[in-house]
Amino acid sequence: MRKKWKHLKPDRPLNSIIFSDSGKVRRANESLSLPQDELELVIGKKFVEAMGHFKVRNLTGVKSGSGNVDLFCYDEKGSVINIQVVEVINQKLRQINEMRDTYSAHLKQEYSSVLNKFSGCVITLVDDVDTPYLPRINSIDGKLCAEQIATWLSNIGDNIHTLECKKAHVKRTKVGRNGRIILAKIERFVPAGKNIPVSFSWTGAGPVPRNLLSRAIKEKIERRYPPLENPFWLLAYSTDTLLSEDDLDIHEAAIQLDKNDPPFDNVWYIFPYANRELGHIVHVWPTPSKS
Repeated sequence: MRKKWKHLKPDRPLNSIIFSDSGKVRRANESLSLPQDELELVIGKKFVEAMGHFKVRNLTGVKSGSGNVDLFCYDEKGSVINIQVVEVINQKLRQINEMRDTYSAHLKQEYSSVLNKFSGCVITLVDDVDTPYLPRINSIDGKLCAEQIATWLSNIGDNIHTLECKKAHVKRTKVGRNGRIILAKIERFVPAGKNIPVSFSWTGAGPVPRNLLSRAIKEKIERRYPPLENPFWLLAYSTDTLLSEDDLDIHEAAIQLDKNDPPFDNVWYIFPYANRELGHIVHVWPTPSKS
């Protein structure tokens, strides 16, 4: 029997943009720092609700399972559906986002006086996906890189009062031993001289390796789970990458399932939404011609 460890999964909060009927836009965030079995149950509830909302399937009673069954629920006739859950991880995306997030937090905490020079402005740092990344912020080299960025921003901030309202200013620099290129986009939304908090963030593109879903499914097929009495579904989820129905990774995963003898009757993919028991779902397999 597979043992469920109770350690917390690393916190990779869900972030969603919600467009309301009134036209207002807001950001939703949800922490997923939970023991694995609790996290899988959260994902399962979002999946069941999404099935009802988007696929008109009335699945109910999702609960944690045991052994090879991570979750189980009931279909419209009251029959049990067993579910195995697998996470699709974009490790490279997580690495670069960790660098951006930790440097951003350090700059806000240690160099607030520098950022305050940009009162009434929005500062956005932008970098590319290319490696090497900056050293970890808690290292000596990392702190030196942060100091280099802060000095650069401070020099820009000395003259930022000349930036007109609703105008933008873009600067470029190289940071660290490998000269990582970073852009700073400063936009003024409030006239200079008013004591308005600054908005500061670090963003950029992310790497999108191919076949992440296919690899995760391949590993599950190779485990050769014994047959179960009730239907056995595989639910793949990702908090990193949103895949659409026409995504190449979805297509290649379906081909791989066709070529093998998977233990699963259905394979689904979900990108969970933050603070809502919903998510973006795709039916991976069997494809319409095979079902």
